[in-house]
Amino acid sequence: MLEAKAIRNAAASAETRADGTVRVTVRTQPLPWMTGALRWIIRPKQAKPFTLDRLGAEVWGLCDGRRVEEMIETFAERHKLTFHEARASVSSYLRSLVQRGIVAVAYDNTAD
Repeated sequence: MLEAKAIRNAAASAETRADGTVRVTVRTQPLPWMTGALRWIIRPKQAKPFTLDRLGAEVWGLCDGRRVEEMIETFAERHKLTFHEARASVSSYLRSLVQRGIVAVAYDNTAD
């Protein structure tokens, strides 16, 4: 997992707010069974917004294609944490971002 790279969802747009939070909006795909008149009647959401707190915004900012290990080291240095303390925080937040579809974590096996 530490060798994997965190990449922002290309279908997401972000807006940084004055209070340090970030509002990330992810475009959604319509469900395959929702077609024709059903789609017209139900009108599914075309985007899903999420608000990230300051630490979440910082982790989001680190998701620029760098390795997860580098993200953890950077986070630890900024907040004066040990690597293991930072790993717990960053890993937990990354998991939440992945579950929401905001970030993808990919392992590059061509680098070997």
